[in-house]
Amino acid sequence: MLRSMGELSLTPTTLRLFFWRMWLWERKLIMLVKDAVVEIMEEFKKATQQFGEFASPHEGYAVILEELDELWDAIKNKKYGIAEMKKEVTQVGAMAMRFLVDCIPDKEKEEG
Repeated sequence: MLRSMGELSLTPTTLRLFFWRMWLWERKLIMLVKDAVVEIMEEFKKATQQFGEFASPHEGYAVILEELDELWDAIKNKKYGIAEMKKEVTQVGAMAMRFLVDCIPDKEKEEG
């Protein structure tokens, strides 16, 4: 463990290694986020095709709350595991996206 900054050797090699690890970590994070967004988009399309647009912000809120409750049930009930939690949180994300698309007015549409 470092006791003082005097023990820290900032050579070009250690700096390259540090930035290389940061770059790898950032790429991995970007891929994880990209995969999550793709799954949310697929769920968004599926739900919109099956149920149509939200009729009102109240309906959107109720659907998000229902999905959030299902996520909470999956978290509390450990027998479902990670796959069930991932499915439910993906649905929460998709319903939040539907709320943005269906219930938040587009300024260009309002002005035009």
